[in-house]
Parts: sequence; structure tokens; C-alpha cells
Amino acid sequence: MAASKSDDMLLLMPNGNGKETTRCNGVAKSNVGTKQGFQDTGLSGPEGLPKETDAAVDYQQQKFLDIEKPLLTQVWNGNFSKDFYLEQVHRPRLTKGGASAPLFGNFLEPLSKTYWWVVPMVWCPMVAFGTWKANTGMASPWMTGAYWAIGFALWSLVEYGMHRGLFHIDKYLPDNRVGITGHFLFHGIHHYLPMDKLRLVMPPALFLILATPFWKLSHTVFYWDWYAATAAFCGGVFGYVCYDVTHYSLHHKNLPSYYAGLKKYHMRHHWGQSENGFGVTSRFWDVVFGTEIKEKPAKAAKAA
Repeated sequence: MAASKSDDMLLLMPNGNGKETTRCNGVAKSNVGTKQGFQDTGLSGPEGLPKETDAAVDYQQQKFLDIEKPLLTQVWNGNFSKDFYLEQVHRPRLTKGGASAPLFGNFLEPLSKTYWWVVPMVWCPMVAFGTWKANTGMASPWMTGAYWAIGFALWSLVEYGMHRGLFHIDKYLPDNRVGITGHFLFHGIHHYLPMDKLRLVMPPALFLILATPFWKLSHTVFYWDWYAATAAFCGGVFGYVCYDVTHYSLHHKNLPSYYAGLKKYHMRHHWGQSENGFGVTSRFWDVVFGTEIKEKPAKAAKAA
């Protein structure tokens, strides 16, 4: 398949500040916000996505990153303003077949890539062992299951909170290279290259770091019983496994009705409404906290 021309890439409309900072970075006026993009995408699968990005044309016209060269050093050395960076990072680029663009360009590169099946393979045995261990100190398997279910249910709130409060701090992002590079490393790269098959789930080492405070939190909340806290923690970890597998599937699998709806919802988050739609496995907390992506009502049929 031939690489697409830049005109075939569906980019998002910049806001006023973004247009100004884009022009200040040397982008021609004719190349700024020429297409609206997937504001209310009805995509059910990746076949509906725009063609892959022509790296050379994109870099020449947008003056942001060359996806054929290590990205992290380009972000660090780019001297981008916050407004320009956020406008660009939320304009998805697509590589052929979901291939990974180089991030580090050195021995660290493999650590940034994870096959989706690694997540259940690594964590499900640990969840099973932890659940068994918790059950040895509980009054009954039913009680173990109750605490486990509480942890599983609470994961959806953790999922929402991390996605909104940790990965999408655009408004509070420091306007300097440290803040911008950190944002790109943690989540920006996913919005920049949303179909990258090897950067859709969390590397086990990173999850281990993030899970440590939640282990302590679980044992603080359920302080009266170590076994109950462990059961709840295991339920939460299984919720995380379901989240990561779901997230990969929303990007790369054909799914049944409920999940097809989530897929469409999540694609809207990536193509045009990144400030809303933080739930991945469910819209529930988006509804609760007022960040649900609303579908535009169908236009009324014209009177004959």
C-alpha cells in the first residue's frame, strides 16, 4: 500500500491558541486545521481509519515529530510550546499495520513494547495465588469472593481516575520540556500513535510500580484484616487485566454489540474529544462525573 498524502490524514481542528502557536512554529496557514476529523465517528473497526501517515510529508508540513526517528529525543529537544504540543499530540498519526515507531532508539526500546497477551499471562497466575492465599485466612470462600468483588468493582473507579487525573492533565501540564516529555512518555504517545499494537497495554514493570501504592491503599482501607485486603487487591488487579485486554481489543478487534459500542465511544475519545470519555471498560464514571461523550442527535427529517 502506498503511503498516504498529507491531505488524506484526518486531523483535528485546532483552537485559537493552537492555531497561533502552530503558525509560530512555521506551519503554513493552509495546513492548519483543514479537516474536521472524526468528531462523531461511527467507526466499528480500524478499517474505517484514515490511511497511514506519510512521515516525510507530515514532518515537513506540521513541524512536529518525524515518526521514523526516535520520538522521545525529538520531544525533549523540540522546544515546543505547551499549546503547540497538545494540538499536535492529539492529532493521531497512523503507521502501516499498527507498527511501532521508535521511541528511545536504543537498548530501552524493548521495554516500551508489550504484546497484549503478556498482561494476562503475567498477572492472572499472581491473582490466582493471591486469591488462594487470602482465602486461607477468611471465614468462607463466599467472604473471600465478596471482598474480591469489591476490589474488582473499585478498579473501574481507579481506571477512570488514573486516565483522567494522571494521563490527561493537559490543563495543568507545565509548559516546559520536562512536563511535555513526561506527558508524551506516559500517555501522549498513545494519542499520537493510537493504533500502535505494542504500546496499548502497560508493561509489567510499569504496572508493578503503579500497583505498589494501591497494595498499600488496600491494606489501609481494609486495615482490620490482611486477608480481606489481599482479596480486594487481587480483585482490583484482575480488573486491571480486563481493562488492558479490553483496551487492546477496542483498538484492534471486531467485537460484539456492547463492546462495539465501547469501541465507537473510545474512538471518539481519540478522534476529537480527548477532554472527555475517560472510561474504557465502562461509561459509568463518565456519566457520574459529567465527562460522558454525547452523541449528536440525529437531524430531523425535512418536511416533504
